[in-house]
Amino acid sequence: MIAVVIFGVAFLWTAVAWHRFVLLGELSGWRPPFHGRRMAAYFGKGLLLGLILIIPALMLMAFIAMLAASLPAGLVPYTLFLVIPAYLALSTITLRLATILPGVALGHQTPLLEGLTTTGGNGLVFLALVVILALAGLVTDLIAQALAGISLGLAFVWYIPAQWFMTMLGLSVLTTLYGHYIEQRPLI
Repeated sequence: MIAVVIFGVAFLWTAVAWHRFVLLGELSGWRPPFHGRRMAAYFGKGLLLGLILIIPALMLMAFIAMLAASLPAGLVPYTLFLVIPAYLALSTITLRLATILPGVALGHQTPLLEGLTTTGGNGLVFLALVVILALAGLVTDLIAQALAGISLGLAFVWYIPAQWFMTMLGLSVLTTLYGHYIEQRPLI
């Protein structure tokens, strides 16, 4: 439990500091500033988004589970053809909604659904980003699993920087999306 709290605080600290660094040019020394209120607001808004998204996710999972239960055993693996599109759709909506989080790090009072309204008509862009991020995560996990077959220590040495990279990649994508879609900054 202590490790979860430490990891959560470290993530929030990193996320808020990164968004502020990129969008405001807020510089710091070796340790980024600790914006406790911004971190708490970031956590709260993220939790609220998660609670909103859990309802459709549970409904989709229940539907697919009921469908799988009603099928003959030989057809159950084919429900994967429903799971993948459901995952991609929910992840795309999640990314569109999460676009507001960098604004929370900046202290802006961004409405909860602004991410959906400002990114309307760009669903394929967000779907492509979801696929790219999912594939990058899959590759890092597959490498970790392959290394674990050789040595757990080697897998651990790989996993820590790989997860840091994936975290920073996700935060950078969110920051860029916020800057482009909500602040109307050009991409180049």
